[in-house]
Amino acid sequence: MLRAIEITNFKGVSNTIRIPIRPITLLFGANSAGKSTILHALQYAFEVLIHQNLNADITERGGHALNLGGFQNLVYNRDLSSKVTIAFELDLSNTEDIPYFFPERISSNGDAPDGDLSSHIESAKITFIIGWHNLDQRPQVTEYSVEVNGQYAASLHQDIGRKEVILKYDAKHPLALLLWDKELIESYDVWEDIQIANLQTAIPQWGKVLEYAKKPEVQYLDGGEYAISQILVGIGELFVDYLKHLRHIGPIREIIPRHYEAVTSSFEGRWFEGRAAWDYLLTQATHGEIERINDWMLNKLGVGCQLALSNYQEKHPLQDNSSYSGTLNGFNDRFKSIILHDPVKNQNFRFYDVGVGLSQLLPVLIASLLRSTKILAVEQPELHVHPSIQVGLGDLFASQIKERDCLFLIETHSEHLILRLLRRIRETTTQTLPKEVPPLTQDDVAVVYVENSDNGLKISSLRIDSEGNFIDLWPKGFFDERIKEIF
Repeated sequence: MLRAIEITNFKGVSNTIRIPIRPITLLFGANSAGKSTILHALQYAFEVLIHQNLNADITERGGHALNLGGFQNLVYNRDLSSKVTIAFELDLSNTEDIPYFFPERISSNGDAPDGDLSSHIESAKITFIIGWHNLDQRPQVTEYSVEVNGQYAASLHQDIGRKEVILKYDAKHPLALLLWDKELIESYDVWEDIQIANLQTAIPQWGKVLEYAKKPEVQYLDGGEYAISQILVGIGELFVDYLKHLRHIGPIREIIPRHYEAVTSSFEGRWFEGRAAWDYLLTQATHGEIERINDWMLNKLGVGCQLALSNYQEKHPLQDNSSYSGTLNGFNDRFKSIILHDPVKNQNFRFYDVGVGLSQLLPVLIASLLRSTKILAVEQPELHVHPSIQVGLGDLFASQIKERDCLFLIETHSEHLILRLLRRIRETTTQTLPKEVPPLTQDDVAVVYVENSDNGLKISSLRIDSEGNFIDLWPKGFFDERIKEIF
């Protein structure tokens, strides 16, 4: 669904940048170049579109480990006279049902059954603009707009400090001709802006039709509010439902303590620090899911061990006998625990006894395999893991975009990861791909290089050909170390 992100005046971004998105999008660049800015824009959009939290600091999907600092820290150069703009380009060609609100059939020519325009919408672009209300000392959405099939369709506007939300629209958009006769549309000399009733902000209420605050002296197209609602509300609601499946794993996953106690309440923000992976294993994972994870650990990533769940016994703090393993005052002292099993040596280990690499890898692996994950943003998936596992992560991501259409946004420094993906593209073209590996094409992968410039963040998109070679020259510093060290 998501095909590009546009950002303006957000954090280190001043002039508009466009980040192309493919099923696997790799963000490369030097430390502090601004790679995380792109992922944070996604987090901020989640807060704005789902919670209308314009002044976001702690986010739902980042938890307490990610603090955006509020609008004053998010707007470029902390200039409150500037406006933050974030836009999302969507591919809707495979989307059959965009929410719509028609109470009855109003189509005049029968091309749009019951007024539903879904089959005629191939692409869309959702944009929101946020400014600062000086008097109230708070951010405010000033515009929310939607383009359809590459052409502006409609937008909601709210001037700073004003309560009225105003609808603007293109009544001569090609979609309008599916609902109303061309002669009828052209008979209107002026298409007046329309005030929307019962709306407090320019972000619409998902699932609810936009109601016109009708004036007797203004002519309105029959059923116009329902068509506009499918464009502004329906497409937005579709994207919001998609965003709700976002998971973000941060750059450092927490090492679980010796006696980890799972949290049974679902809190998506715990994925950022990796804890949600352990919670899931201990409270929700099915036998089949454990087997799938173990297959990747043993056979595909070559970790050399697999997961097992067991119970451990802990001496009660009021019990002096070290051999005690029963209960005291009716409380059971046995807890479920995650262990590692080496099937070759037939030995068991605990995570805190084998180093940190696996504790960094497992949250990435588990989140990638969960079918409830549709967008996975990961910072440094290669952290503390061997190069042979780093290349295996490339196959992991490739497998999931084919099996269940998952989208991966990967912030990384790993040359091994990109080399595996390039290899799979080449093998797909030459038909030398191993049987157990899914095909991968250059259209499945986007490589984006992020760097600072005098005008703020700069984005370079590096194209890949069908042979797995870069078409564009690497920017300065993009894996130059290999050449320097060899020659």
